[in-house]
Amino acid sequence: MKKSKKFALLTGAVVGATAIAARVMKKKAEKTTYEADLIEPIEKRKMGFYEKYGKRILDIACATAAIVVFSPLYLGVAALVKLKLGSPVLFTQDRPGLIGKDGKETVFKMYKFRTMTDERDENGELLPDDVRLTKFGKWLRNTSLDELPEAFNILNGTMSVIGPRPQLVRDMTFMTKEQRARHTAKPGLSGLAQVNGRNGISWEEKLEWDRKYIQNVSFAGDVKIIVDTVKKAFIKQEGITQEDMATAEDFGDWLLRTEKVAEVEYEAKQKQAKSILNGSETLESENIKKVLVVASVVSFIEWFNKENLEYLKNNLNCEVHVACNFDYMDDTDETRTREYIAKLKKEGFILHNIHLTLKINWKYSDFSLYKDIFGFSIWVTISSLAQRLVFNITPSILGTVASSAAIALFGIVATIEGYTYTITTAINGMFMPKISRIYERGGEKDELMPLMLSVGKFQYAINGLIVAGFAVVGKEFINLWMGPTYLDAYYGILLVIIPGLFFNSMQIANTAMIVRKKVNLQAWVNLGMGMVNVLLSIILSSYFGVIGACISISIAYMLRAVVLLFIYKRVLKIDMASFVVNCYFRMGIPIIITIMLRFLMNSLLPNGGWLVLAAKGVVIVGIYAVVTLLLGLNSEERNKLLRRKV
Repeated sequence: MKKSKKFALLTGAVVGATAIAARVMKKKAEKTTYEADLIEPIEKRKMGFYEKYGKRILDIACATAAIVVFSPLYLGVAALVKLKLGSPVLFTQDRPGLIGKDGKETVFKMYKFRTMTDERDENGELLPDDVRLTKFGKWLRNTSLDELPEAFNILNGTMSVIGPRPQLVRDMTFMTKEQRARHTAKPGLSGLAQVNGRNGISWEEKLEWDRKYIQNVSFAGDVKIIVDTVKKAFIKQEGITQEDMATAEDFGDWLLRTEKVAEVEYEAKQKQAKSILNGSETLESENIKKVLVVASVVSFIEWFNKENLEYLKNNLNCEVHVACNFDYMDDTDETRTREYIAKLKKEGFILHNIHLTLKINWKYSDFSLYKDIFGFSIWVTISSLAQRLVFNITPSILGTVASSAAIALFGIVATIEGYTYTITTAINGMFMPKISRIYERGGEKDELMPLMLSVGKFQYAINGLIVAGFAVVGKEFINLWMGPTYLDAYYGILLVIIPGLFFNSMQIANTAMIVRKKVNLQAWVNLGMGMVNVLLSIILSSYFGVIGACISISIAYMLRAVVLLFIYKRVLKIDMASFVVNCYFRMGIPIIITIMLRFLMNSLLPNGGWLVLAAKGVVIVGIYAVVTLLLGLNSEERNKLLRRKV
């Protein structure tokens, strides 16, 4: 009885924390949704208490749990899609959603894993869906794995776990007012139609099942549909699409095939759908202009001279508009270019991208350039070796002054630290082009500090989640993974990952040092860090074993962070005191609060198996996310984050 109460309390904590997080994150998806103009409004339906309030809580809890628990599956499927089909991994498509204030459907971006190739015919048009759908894509659809990213639609409020499946905009235009009533309920990941035949039933039957659902929305009904969906998708292995059915037939095509709509009306409805998606009346095909938008990684001002433009215009018979690669633009130029391209699309232009063929001068030589490259490579190599030498030399020291058991224990510490290092340094170097542009135009005084603070907070938050999470459940994780004899690794891991909070959040300054050709200073600091670690490790390991080695690593890492703070202040002229206050102190609050809840969590739910550990992990992620949004970020950063597309 006590266990059931504790489990109920934990479940309540999970739902509560994730509900708050989703409420803060939602912001009505301002930039990803728009109203479907050119369509007749319909009346709204009165919602009950569960549909209006309780259903959203269920959605947030289920979506958050699914994302956390199945995160390895997300990564695995994404890797397979990248390997089999290439980029992009995710496929987005405009789908009609819940009725808006004026009685018209809102159109939102639905996320799915990609299942088709981008094969085109000789005219540049995409081949039919059944041709581009690969065997791997069919398998994804049959197992419903392509639907996994829709959990993020559920989190941002554009979809629900249970509801009528979102159809295409061109399907909506063929629906009657009575059939469009399905959009008075939020579209769902699964629904009555999906557990009663899916693509094996006719469109009339699908819409009838949707009508029955919106008339009887209840908690018990949603739970039953969830259970039936799990049975069909995982036990009976019935996916969203049936075997031998590449793609579901469009509603309009079905109406035309069954002679329920005339061909003239069919063409008019299809044109109406295109107008809704484009936001304006579509131009007639004979009036469509052809334009070539060339994306280049080189300066188009230098390459696209008058002679080349005339050549492209005469040989390709098109108007030429040039847009530079967005990675090489500042924010203002990128915004202007995107607005210009959007305007061209709205006016009916067809856009194409081409790759430029540039001639390479093999006789080119620049001794000063070779000297810079060689010097840079040497210092970067020394710096990298000095950093990783810390973990490579420690086992030898432990074997000399401690024991072989200490080496085995340190192996666990090194493994977890390696995973943490890989995750927390994933974006290192990403901002090199932006920082280079800042220095090129002399804007480092005004632009470098805000960028460093923004990125630093993000990296501190990622590091903080790992540190706080491991501090709370790390001991239980080590016990389940390796057994009670390896619990000392828990303290060792904490000692070596905590300094990463301070070092990894300064990666913008680290990149700026590379741009300023000051890599040698970083290399000297890392060499000093390595020497301090070796000296302390020999002394402390002989007394405290693996814990002593971890203490020496932690001290060496912290000294490195402190020394770099002064170097960045002196060389880059950055106000590091302000950075410490606004990043370290402010973003440290969520870490402290999350760790303090360890005692409450352990009293509610004592240590158990892997399932209990996973439940605790969900609670930690939810609490940490909410506290970080409310206390770690200021109002400007929070608003900027919440307006960003998911």
